Amino acid sequence: QPRPRKKEKAPRALEGSRRGGSHGRGDRRTSRVSSSGRGHPPGRPPFKPDPRQPRGSSIVMAADAVASWKAYVAAAAAADRGGYGDECALLVRRGLGDVVVAHFLESAEREFAAVHLPRLKALLENHGAASISRTLSTAAEKVGNAGDDENEWSWVDEAVPRGVAELAAAVDERRTRAARLAAAMHPSDPDSRADAARALDRSLCAAVGAATTTLGPREMTGVCAAYYARALKEFSRRARRARGLGDDDDSEEDEDDRVVINDDALEPIGRRRPMPAWHPSCEDVMGTRWSRTLASVASGLRAVGGGERGASDVAEAALHRALETAARTRVRDAAADDFEKKALPSLLRWLDATPLQFARCALGLDEAGTAEWRGRLEYAIYERLGSLRIDEFFNVIVEFPDSLPAVDDLRRCLRRTTLHDRLTSSLRGALQRRLLIPGAPTSDIIEQYRLTIRALRALDPSGVVLSVVSAPLKEYLRERKDTIRCVVTMLMGARDGADELLGADEDDAMDVGDGDGSGSAAAA
Repeated sequence: QPRPRKKEKAPRALEGSRRGGSHGRGDRRTSRVSSSGRGHPPGRPPFKPDPRQPRGSSIVMAADAVASWKAYVAAAAAADRGGYGDECALLVRRGLGDVVVAHFLESAEREFAAVHLPRLKALLENHGAASISRTLSTAAEKVGNAGDDENEWSWVDEAVPRGVAELAAAVDERRTRAARLAAAMHPSDPDSRADAARALDRSLCAAVGAATTTLGPREMTGVCAAYYARALKEFSRRARRARGLGDDDDSEEDEDDRVVINDDALEPIGRRRPMPAWHPSCEDVMGTRWSRTLASVASGLRAVGGGERGASDVAEAALHRALETAARTRVRDAAADDFEKKALPSLLRWLDATPLQFARCALGLDEAGTAEWRGRLEYAIYERLGSLRIDEFFNVIVEFPDSLPAVDDLRRCLRRTTLHDRLTSSLRGALQRRLLIPGAPTSDIIEQYRLTIRALRALDPSGVVLSVVSAPLKEYLRERKDTIRCVVTMLMGARDGADELLGADEDDAMDVGDGDGSGSAAAA
């Protein structure tokens, strides 16, 4: 008998529709097909052309945008540099304003990277920056030191103002073009035009400043520091001559610098010194042309911009390096190995007369800026003088009490700095190296200990420094067998200053001996 025929299966698409669900493959496949026959993402309505819009208008809009963009690019690259027209406003209406701004900034970066910054590098290298680039980090110090060959650095007098002026002129020209572009993008809206001009100018300065910092001369700060150091040296020399003084005369010395007065109660730590009534300015001493050239360097670098750590900070960093180097040299010349007069008052008078006036002219400082720079330079002098006195304090103790003015200098510096730890460590090391040695006589060690007590009491009446410094000295004297004999000889001989040992505080007294109770002999 013939076999029964198998029932044929329906197509999958029809099978899915029979089941009443939309889970079949055919249903998913057909859902991606729109009524117009074009595919579109699931869940989104298909594109339907606007019947009110004439056919081909989108093509016309695209053609207008392309034509406007070509016109803008041609205007940007034209010789007139910024003759923008109606195409900029049309691009803004088409939503392409951000593209225009991005193109303008990128073209500015390319121009500075390819033209202006290589020109500045070539200018500095042709004058000698490349040959002495290894010493530019210490350029200000080398220029400031007396007796150095100044011809090696004379080229900075011309190269720095010229290079900065050319770079600033290129930035000004770009900023003018940015203002024209903002006006062309918003011709009928003054508020939008002003906002766009400010935003574009800010972005331009940031971009150019960053390019100058990253692609410009690496030795720019050192070159500017050398320029400021030479200018400061010339201003100081001319100012001294204007007052009828020679190069070796100490014009800032006063008779009161040799008198020590304990005026800590009259001079609180947080109180600032009063500003001087008047000092000759750079324009009074050097003339208007010299002063304007000096100020043009900082103003030109500020025009380049760049924000924090950009080209605008190069001038302040270079000036601070030059002035700090000058302060360090001045402190060394005025105070090194001279303990019989106070150096701090004359240094502060020199600060007001020379570096502060120079900084006001170089940076165009107002009263607030002058006060800020005065505080920074004062701290540099306090720190440098305090460090110098600490390094020489062993010699100060040896010459005490004739060295009381030097002790007073250090006392004032410690009140305004954080050099206390350095003082204790340096003095303890100096005593260990130069005094507590086997070949030193015990009598000399005891005499030095007596002078140390007197000097440190004048330096720190609280006795904290003395207690820290004298600990290894007393421990060393306890180990000496002839310590008691020398102390008794000193007392019996009625030597001058022996009462300091007996009148010392209990913690700092001559508690010496061999450890079996004989240490009370000193007090006897």
